[in-house]
Amino acid sequence: MNYNWNILGALNVQGGVAGTDATITTVLIPPYPGNSGGGPFLYDPRNKEFGQAITHLTTLCYTNGDTAHVLQVMRPKNYGWLATALAANGTAFVPNDDPGVYSTNYRYPIPNAQVNCQVANNAIAANDWVAIQLNDGTWHTSKIASGTFGGGNLVLTTAVPNVTGGGAAVGNVFYFFGASGDKDPGTGWADLNTSVAAVATSGVHFNVWQETSCGFLTALHVGDPLLFYDPGTTHLGTLEFVAGFYAKS
Repeated sequence: MNYNWNILGALNVQGGVAGTDATITTVLIPPYPGNSGGGPFLYDPRNKEFGQAITHLTTLCYTNGDTAHVLQVMRPKNYGWLATALAANGTAFVPNDDPGVYSTNYRYPIPNAQVNCQVANNAIAANDWVAIQLNDGTWHTSKIASGTFGGGNLVLTTAVPNVTGGGAAVGNVFYFFGASGDKDPGTGWADLNTSVAAVATSGVHFNVWQETSCGFLTALHVGDPLLFYDPGTTHLGTLEFVAGFYAKS
């Protein structure tokens, strides 16, 4: 079958990311970085400028340990922008509004025949995940450690990299992934997940998901990042690699 994807580039995510016992492991699958030869594309969420590509995943390879558990690839549930700059080494997270209040703040397009989102409001809180675009175009992923939007005291678990001239400015985009198991307000479905069996012999690789023609998972919207999620059980495995491509459709 001939698929006219209008492919812009290949996607290859770092390998050898080993899980740690009783610690959640996440790896951001970044969106298309922009034109070759130039710097990364900086999003302008207030003017709905998110680049030109949709992410397609074709293979996710993983080496499991001796504990069966569930792997997940999370889609963002919403997006917003920073209302206050986030300095290098900073953790204070101030979004423009609560991305989990879908009834008023949902920013993705809703089909014409659909009046509301598919799920109830899910206000941002501790244990939700966000990915923030930094001033250099790279991405910082962190779990919310504590706080609420209403309280004005949201704090990231992981500080922004302490780089001279780093951080994120007012207006920089962030993506709200929610917590593992949350349903997508656009589809009503939970994120893609699968159970990987315990492996008695070390070094056995599994292509957990593989569909090389059109991909096993596609981002729903242009510019969306995705998030690989490995829960904090004992004797976790290693994410070997994620492969795919960026396309205009």
